[in-house]
Amino acid sequence: MSQVNTISETSTANRIAHYFSKAAADYTRHHAIQQTVGGQLLERLQPVAGRLLDIGCGPASFYLQLSALAAQYYGVDVAAGMLEQARRQTPVTVPLLQGSAERLPFAADQFDACFANLSLQWCARLESAIAEMQRVLKGNGQALFNLPVAGTFAELKRSWETVDQHPHTQSFKTVDDVADCLARAGVNDYDVELATHTQYFVDTRALLQSIKGVGASFVERSQQPGLMTPRRFANFSKHYERFRTDQGLPLTWVIMSIKFNKQINN
Repeated sequence: MSQVNTISETSTANRIAHYFSKAAADYTRHHAIQQTVGGQLLERLQPVAGRLLDIGCGPASFYLQLSALAAQYYGVDVAAGMLEQARRQTPVTVPLLQGSAERLPFAADQFDACFANLSLQWCARLESAIAEMQRVLKGNGQALFNLPVAGTFAELKRSWETVDQHPHTQSFKTVDDVADCLARAGVNDYDVELATHTQYFVDTRALLQSIKGVGASFVERSQQPGLMTPRRFANFSKHYERFRTDQGLPLTWVIMSIKFNKQINN
């Protein structure tokens, strides 16, 4: 990896952390989809007698459920603001550390389970995060993670395309991209589930506020799209109205969930 790429990725990671720290105080007001898909991921977790690591723990939304399934809960998040909220929701004895999923601040063979709910999509190199889970897991430890894939925010993307050609949402990996990342991390035996979830909103302002409220408004761009003028926003909203249903304006999430046990290549 070149030094230029390393510096660029570090800068992006710092900006992502900043976005999530800003969203931390209001995160739980907007985290309905995170709770839904996290709960489904949780159902696939087998109870463990040892330590469990919550990667991208945010405000420790799943602390109670996860700590009930493990002897000891650990949380790690890249955003200091999220960890401040997590400390308010957990006992003082709970270990909460700041760190990246791509470089976990733990020695090898420390955990019996790793859990990552809608956090790994922010990694510059998903395969590095998967390899890190492999590294910190004990023997036959289990790893569970989910992330949005291509098809997510389809209505949002199509509506913005009528306004300009700049990216207004994160670029999501395809299912095949994720499979390639798993293979590069040395994971070849895993279970996959793919599900589509739709949220509904009264208008585009509420929809965009929901995305911003969970820190997911970060977009890596080579060029800024310009000021959001009332005219541009009205044009965007007009085109989004084409998708309206009786339930409201839809926002689609396509979620890929993965479960694997640590795989040791001899």
